[in-house]
Amino acid sequence: MKKILLVSVLACVVVFGLFAEDGRPSGRWGLGFVASRSSSWSAMDAGYWEVGLSLKAPQSPIFWGISLDLRESAFGLGITGDHYFIERVLIKEVNFGWFVGVGGYGNFWSSGSGDSSATFLGLGARLPVGVYIMPVDFFEGFLNIAPNVGLELGFGKNVDTFRFPAGRFGVELGARFWL
Repeated sequence: MKKILLVSVLACVVVFGLFAEDGRPSGRWGLGFVASRSSSWSAMDAGYWEVGLSLKAPQSPIFWGISLDLRESAFGLGITGDHYFIERVLIKEVNFGWFVGVGGYGNFWSSGSGDSSATFLGLGARLPVGVYIMPVDFFEGFLNIAPNVGLELGFGKNVDTFRFPAGRFGVELGARFWL
């Protein structure tokens, strides 16, 4: 089943890539917010929603995401950077398009205190695939899935974790203003 899905997605990427053109602005800053949720491949955790910033500098091809997770007795910080190697318009009238990219992520998360404290570090690669719409030239809405694979380290009094490969499946929903 997974192979059929992968072949179908790749076929769509090739076919749609033959008939479309880029639709996002170049030479402008993109600044916005993104809500993301991820869960592990093993579905042992249900995941949680995080809110972060979305940034695109005009000189760089990288779309950045920066998230901060503040909870009672917990702190998390995450960063993503994606380069879209395919970005095409599907409906020109509303500038509705899709993209496929490759990127990386890094995150830090710490919780608890004393004997129950734990710290986790993660680093890896991701594959964002999604859609966007720009009904006006300064506003963009986007939705993407971003499966990832990487390395996870855990430290603490009762935690000693090394996982490779450690994978997660992410969903991101956001808005970006182009200045």
